Amino acid sequence: MSPDPLRVTVISAEHIGHLPDIPIVSRTFIPPALAHVSYILDELRSDTDFWTSAWRQNFMGQLQNTAVDNKVGYVVPGHPMLGDATMEFLLAEDRDGRIDLELYDEPLPVILTEVLSISFGSPAFVDALALIEIDRHAPFNGGMSPVHSSQAVIVTNVIPGSIGADLERILGRHYRPDTGVRLIPMVGEPEQAELALEELGNEVSGYPSYLVVPPATGDSFQRTPNDLQRIVARLRAPGGCSWDRAQSNTSLSRNLIEESYELLDAIESGKTRAIREELGDFLLQAVMHAQITEDAGSFTLEDVIDTLIEKLERRHPHVFQHATADDADAVLQTWDDIKKSERAAKPSRETPGPLGDIPNSLPSLMRAQSVIKRASRTSYTAQQIEQFNESAHHVFQTEEERRIVAQILQAAHSAQELGVDAEHAVRTWTLGFERAVAEASDED
Repeated sequence: MSPDPLRVTVISAEHIGHLPDIPIVSRTFIPPALAHVSYILDELRSDTDFWTSAWRQNFMGQLQNTAVDNKVGYVVPGHPMLGDATMEFLLAEDRDGRIDLELYDEPLPVILTEVLSISFGSPAFVDALALIEIDRHAPFNGGMSPVHSSQAVIVTNVIPGSIGADLERILGRHYRPDTGVRLIPMVGEPEQAELALEELGNEVSGYPSYLVVPPATGDSFQRTPNDLQRIVARLRAPGGCSWDRAQSNTSLSRNLIEESYELLDAIESGKTRAIREELGDFLLQAVMHAQITEDAGSFTLEDVIDTLIEKLERRHPHVFQHATADDADAVLQTWDDIKKSERAAKPSRETPGPLGDIPNSLPSLMRAQSVIKRASRTSYTAQQIEQFNESAHHVFQTEEERRIVAQILQAAHSAQELGVDAEHAVRTWTLGFERAVAEASDED
């Protein structure tokens, strides 16, 4: 006859006073005044440390050696079902009949524990949880959503129908339409309804319910920027895509230029579907370049975002601080003043010239207009620009070349004075002329 399995009673440190009088193994320090602890486990530097076989064997050995009458308590820092990696192992041991696991903890409302158990198995284990009271967390747009697709999400007070349709739209920003969700009534017997997110607005039940959305795990990607980052990291990881793994920031430079122009074409076409697709390709370039630098140990996408946020806050003191800017011209003047201060604060070897950093790779006409615009903000006049052109014979191979450039620069200067984007204007004309030639050719 096989012996009875070890009875393991799990409780949080906060509620240790409710634990029966049994010996205790703890993953966290317990003040002696609260309870006697027989053994404190070696520190886990991260949850991944736990999955070494030596740590697991030591863990089970300490539970067995500490037990009296085949009973032992196990204490974790927070609620056992929310984010403790050791619980996953204990749940597996319980399912296989090697231990008898008891959850002796109720820091969450009883009904919420029932929701977790019904939705994620019994006992429930959730690595991360977002608990949302729908009336208190609106709006969900503009980066204010508490939803993260790698977390389990429970929304309270959901009334199917109109609210369900709103939630379908809101959660649709994060999850795919066919994502399986559950509705569990908040009153009466908690009988759940399983359905796809896109069906949420069609539910006719009028009872307030919990809406439960499971976390995306493994290669189950959803629709958020974090999911895109996970996909790119997966492509670059061992066992990923050999082409993606072989790329560098330098090898992808031309792709970045090509995707920028393809996005520009889509914007000028005015076709929403094309803009959506090309924005995705453009965004991929940024995430891919950041992942390459992360793999090299240089910086991460979060570092890029942090630098950008600091810059946006610093250059918009009229929004994020107490400065004022009455109109767009005042905003631009503030922006320029702050950029000058930033350049002055850089080490001398990084300080650009008086015109700032204008990319060499810009199209020639666009770069010329940028140079003229920035020169005019110093003390350079149109006459000085013309005088430079007259004296710069060494720059040109022929006199004809110099005269053509003078005419182009005059046009760029006129465009700047009139507030016209010369590059865009010439490109628009060229595209129109191409269409006219094509139409004339079709008629022939």
